[in-house]
Amino acid sequence: MPSVIADVPESLVKSGAILPESAEDFLEFYRGIREGRPCGRSLITKRRGSGGTAYVKERYVIVGSGEGKPRLAIIYLDDITAERRQMERLKELAEHDGLTGVYNRAAAEEKIRGALDESEAGALLIFDIDNLKRINDTAGHAAGDRAIKLAADSLSFHFRGRGVVGRLGGDEFIVFLKGPHDDAMICNLLSFLTAELSGAGMDEYGNLRVTCSAGAAFKRTRLDDFETLYHIADAALRHAKRNGSKRCAVYAGSGELIFC
Repeated sequence: MPSVIADVPESLVKSGAILPESAEDFLEFYRGIREGRPCGRSLITKRRGSGGTAYVKERYVIVGSGEGKPRLAIIYLDDITAERRQMERLKELAEHDGLTGVYNRAAAEEKIRGALDESEAGALLIFDIDNLKRINDTAGHAAGDRAIKLAADSLSFHFRGRGVVGRLGGDEFIVFLKGPHDDAMICNLLSFLTAELSGAGMDEYGNLRVTCSAGAAFKRTRLDDFETLYHIADAALRHAKRNGSKRCAVYAGSGELIFC
């Protein structure tokens, strides 16, 4: 094989033209050319482009000499950036709630299941806007939508980069936090968030003030899957709401229900 490609792949990686997540596959692709291996599959590389990340689909055909040794490779490059960005956009739209921008129910559940598989411990939180129906009936659905958006914005702000935030539908939101958390820490967090969601951050609609309640459960063993934690957190939320609006409840490690 001519030496023209001898140092090109490595130099492209070193220069940063090939993004790190594509570097290993990119170098292996060109090792295949040097060794005369048939191109088993196309390679999609992420490259640094003038307008951001560019996606390039690469494949090659080896041309052999009379002795069957490779002497030439024809490399085909296709810029598929527009196609990939459209796919990413469609995926983003499919995963996110149209009103709030947080994960929708299906995507949030999928993300949380993945996080549970990776985590030895964690906390699942469910938030509920107490009087959304009354707001809709009294002040109209635009006011109700505003309350939902404000709740989502607050949760996204506090948990950005720390956990998964999703809207279960209607007036309910779900949050998963990785890592160990003790009962007091989560109680304090829920109390702070429900106060914020119920406080100055939300307008009054007529004579109604938006309030929020919450329930929480902890992953403590490998047996604590999504269904188990959701059932426990939802039960804690129901107990909290029975005690009035703007209330929080947590099932502690002992199984005791703690009102925050």
